[in-house]
Amino acid sequence: MAHNDVDTLEISFRFPFRISIAVLLVALALDVVFYLVTGSIEKALIFIGATTAAAGTVLAAFYSAKVLSLQLRQNFRSRTEYLSSLELQRKENAIRYGARWTDPNMQKPRKTCREVANLKGHSLEQVRASLDTDEKMQDVFHLLNFFEEMAASIKHSTSDESILKSLFKESLTAVWKSLSLWIEDYKATNDLKEAWLLTEQLYKSWDT
Repeated sequence: MAHNDVDTLEISFRFPFRISIAVLLVALALDVVFYLVTGSIEKALIFIGATTAAAGTVLAAFYSAKVLSLQLRQNFRSRTEYLSSLELQRKENAIRYGARWTDPNMQKPRKTCREVANLKGHSLEQVRASLDTDEKMQDVFHLLNFFEEMAASIKHSTSDESILKSLFKESLTAVWKSLSLWIEDYKATNDLKEAWLLTEQLYKSWDT
């Protein structure tokens, strides 16, 4: 198989002519022996037709098996390349989350994240008091939604979990431990049942 460019795929077949010649020689030898034994040209011609058909069947089966074997190898190679490409894509997606986290637009939410992390062990009232502006609340929502999106990408295998865990385990666990009481209260107050469930599951998975 040779690759000339992205859009061209050339496949070369190598047929084992020695097998073909061997089968034909065996058929010819049988024809000669049959004629010598029977001495009948008419019967020999019938026998030659039979051996020729048999040789053709054998060769057809042999070449069909060779083509099938080639197709199986090609399918296996294509699957391997696909899985390798898919794994690379997962890693690239994970790295993109890291790039988004360090983007200047995330500076304020990251600052709030550090402030939130310091609230671990505080009461619900103390957490509410610290989130005393709409701006801080929006930062918290932004953080939680970011982690929820990341958790969804892990659940659906579109991002590499090992990379994301190395990048975000500390931040995610600190934020969730600090905000868990507030999140539970906020969901109950606003009748939200599905909000940030994947983030919670990911936190439980990583907090070991």
